[in-house]
Amino acid sequence: KLRCWPGEEDSGPKYKNYPGGNESDLYGGQELLDSKSEEVLITEGEFDRLIARQNSLPFPVSSTAGAGTFKQDWLKYFAKVRKVYISLDNDLQGEKRYAENYRIILSGEARCDY
Repeated sequence: KLRCWPGEEDSGPKYKNYPGGNESDLYGGQELLDSKSEEVLITEGEFDRLIARQNSLPFPVSSTAGAGTFKQDWLKYFAKVRKVYISLDNDLQGEKRYAENYRIILSGEARCDY
């Protein structure tokens, strides 16, 4: 994953995948599955997840593709989760994806409070 130069965020995407591409993944997903945590915090990016983890917030996870991706099959990681917090960037993309993530999570088998 490559980040654009500071100041160039307005001219295109903030991040680009390295040539050859990568499939998006749920960063922290396997750790969540292996943990005993019943709370999870969905963040927008890997850096946000790292900061949340350092500050002992509810177990953080993040899509490696940013706010625009939350896959239905990631719901398997939420099997033991009882409470989900969604914290995305305060921008148009974050607001749009908050509603989409919420809809996907509600459609899953997990019994969670949101």
